[in-house]
Amino acid sequence: GVSYTVESELGSAVAVSLSIADADGNIEVSNGGLGSTLEWIAPDDNSYYVAVSAPSQIANPIGTYTVKIEGDNTLLDRHGEARADATSINFGNATAGAISPPKDLDYFSFSTERGVKYDIQVELGNARGVSIAVKNPNGSANAASDGISHNLEWIAPDSGIYYIVISAPAQLRDGIGTYTVKVEAETSLNDRHGDTPNGATQIGYGNAVAGAISPVNDLDYFSFQSRRGVRYTFAMDYGTTSGVCVPNADWIPEDRAGLVLCDATSAVFAMDVEFAKLDVVTWSWQKVLGGEAGHGMLALSPRALQRLQTYQPPWPIPKVFRIASKKKLISGIFEGNTINTPSMLCVEDAIDGLNWSEEIGGLDELFRRSNTSLSLIETWVQNISWVDFLNANKQTRSNTGITFKIVEDWFVKKEEKQQRDIMKEITSLLTKENIAYDINGYPKAPPSFRVWGGGTVEPDNIKKLLPWIDWAYHQVKGNYA
Repeated sequence: GVSYTVESELGSAVAVSLSIADADGNIEVSNGGLGSTLEWIAPDDNSYYVAVSAPSQIANPIGTYTVKIEGDNTLLDRHGEARADATSINFGNATAGAISPPKDLDYFSFSTERGVKYDIQVELGNARGVSIAVKNPNGSANAASDGISHNLEWIAPDSGIYYIVISAPAQLRDGIGTYTVKVEAETSLNDRHGDTPNGATQIGYGNAVAGAISPVNDLDYFSFQSRRGVRYTFAMDYGTTSGVCVPNADWIPEDRAGLVLCDATSAVFAMDVEFAKLDVVTWSWQKVLGGEAGHGMLALSPRALQRLQTYQPPWPIPKVFRIASKKKLISGIFEGNTINTPSMLCVEDAIDGLNWSEEIGGLDELFRRSNTSLSLIETWVQNISWVDFLNANKQTRSNTGITFKIVEDWFVKKEEKQQRDIMKEITSLLTKENIAYDINGYPKAPPSFRVWGGGTVEPDNIKKLLPWIDWAYHQVKGNYA
């Protein structure tokens, strides 16, 4: 990996040919008698030889010269080319390296915890680019960069020793050069709870226990002591407010004894909902179909209906909320009877939304619109350095409430209150220009953007919006950075 320069100074000789040969006399490189220097990068640690000879182009080559050799250690290959020789790196500390010779592989090892997101950051020295890969203990690749990006985010599927491999990207003809590599760990996604009943975390009544779904196939088990006849309520708050969705219902058993309750407000009409796995489903007219707020739907499974007819709570239920009386379903509620008459204009508006949906192609078209909007934003995020998704996991990323955040240091290092003030400046500027309204993230979410991608939004308008967000960001950034 070291770069050597062989330099000749002519005495009475007119010219010399400089070559480097290995122990068997095989020529590694030669200047062909042209010029007075020769540069060469050593492919391995060994003894090599400088051969000085008369160039074939010269009729009378006899004469004197001096020769000098110098080595540039900045390209020294400091790191092993296999897992067994990997350099151990610590989180947060930059480690220097060099891609040299051209086919060099630099292996680094680090200890992972299941579910934790790791950000591998490479800062280029005189290298023009790098390729980053993460390999598991068996040597198989778990993730890889495109050879253009200088960082790679990856969520560990298991705890153990994993390997980072830095190499020259295939796109570059000359990939030799220096770099530093650093790994940061986001421990908020650490898998703290067991995946089986035997590894369950014991919880007490009334106490909030923090958890994280990571990696995507993660199951978190919690245990508690129950008593016959007691009614238990489980409440969950999302830490990553909006921007997430449940990717599927595979984890809900068919032979379940309890009921599955689902608030599908931002999902119905935008993504496939497995109603057969759900027992109580609610959604609003407002969200995906753009109807009036304050109105919604309730869908009950046969299991839920059976529960209404076999269980009567010991506490009173206000009349407006009753859907059963004395263990009998009040069926009129589901046939058009009402206690308080809703606005018929709102009802007609909801029906009009359904008719419009059928006219443009039904559910398939609504799904396509939302997925296309998300895809457009994903492509934009990949090509913009200052922004990233609030939810890094693509499989659990919502295609309706699409949220992304500012990741540049000048913003991240500020206090949260100032971050929120900056977000308000950016989104207010877009409102002032009549470009976008209400795209600031929720108050309970980290400071972020939230772009609605429901079926009433044309994907082409999403495409037109994104350059404007970039413009507004740089306008406001200029006041701070």
